[in-house]
Amino acid sequence: MGDLYFDGDPETDSTRRRLERVLKEPPVRPEKPARSRWPWKTTLLAGGTAFLWWQVRRRRLRREADLADARDREIPPVER
Repeated sequence: MGDLYFDGDPETDSTRRRLERVLKEPPVRPEKPARSRWPWKTTLLAGGTAFLWWQVRRRRLRREADLADARDREIPPVER
């Protein structure tokens, strides 16, 4: 027996309807992928790290300068 198609065959009807729907609809453009936020996050992390390093270094240099000033201001012991 060959292939028989009767009126209302679900397989052929659903395929036909699908093709009609696809041909009627306008072409769908692919959406642009969402931009990654990693560049912003890494930039903020690097900026924060650089800022903290700068503050720690500045504080250490200031402390060393204060200690040097204190040594310069020391009053030598008086000899009798």
